[in-house]
Amino acid sequence: MAIVYLDSCGSTEGDSLRPVVAAHELLHTLGAVETAAPHACNEGHVCGVDNDLLGASLTGLELEQHVLDGGRDDYYGHSGSWLDVQDSLFLERLDSADRSAPTVPAAAVVRDDPSGLVFFSWRASTDDVGPVHYRLYEDGGFVRELTATSVLLDPPGGDSGTYSVRAADAVGHLSQPVTVRFRAGVGIVDEQGRLLRDTVRPPAIRTVAIRRTEKTVLLAWPAVRDPGGVRSYRVTIGARTLAVAKPSVALARATLRAPVSLAAIDKAGNVGPATTIPLRRLR
Repeated sequence: MAIVYLDSCGSTEGDSLRPVVAAHELLHTLGAVETAAPHACNEGHVCGVDNDLLGASLTGLELEQHVLDGGRDDYYGHSGSWLDVQDSLFLERLDSADRSAPTVPAAAVVRDDPSGLVFFSWRASTDDVGPVHYRLYEDGGFVRELTATSVLLDPPGGDSGTYSVRAADAVGHLSQPVTVRFRAGVGIVDEQGRLLRDTVRPPAIRTVAIRRTEKTVLLAWPAVRDPGGVRSYRVTIGARTLAVAKPSVALARATLRAPVSLAAIDKAGNVGPATTIPLRRLR
């Protein structure tokens, strides 16, 4: 893709070639020339018009004697489906109807996910023309683009990590980024690691002690610890659901017809994984 630059020790001829080389390499940077172009040749150049700025070899002509895509059918102002330099993301078309960036994605939040990944979501952006897609970043590094408003991403590599999203429209305008710092096992935190919003489910209830009497069965378990605090415990018996404040519950044995599931609920409303006790252990 590079061309040979012949500099005759600072001679006038060498100096005259500098603008040609600069313009030539700039066009490569903007994306020209794709292999689908009808006159593409020699890895990103064009053949057919001798004084084309993206010709495969230097002609010795000054910049003013060159043409930009002779024939308008390879890389600038063409009607083909391959990249046109005037649509490069490095440029803004002055004749485009789309002149404004999309709105900033709102309500960005990162949560833990049962898969072991993190769930990053945000509210859809709007654009004066549209459509909108989204560019994702993790710890400042670009991850990928997508059109959905949520995605599963890798958990933080260290104690915490940042997740960012910015909206982009069809001509390359970018919104301001919105960034969320997430700490595994805790939730959304500030730069000092202090909890701002609890978006992580409480841990599962690991052990349950069962004590039967003639008429009741008493279930008790160690209190679940959560960075934001536990509000209650959900006790599910078939289609019936109870909420208890303490880590224990007494149930009438005669009414038990289904397994019992227990789950912690933190003060932010996140529900932890359910622990199920089979009916045969309760009757």
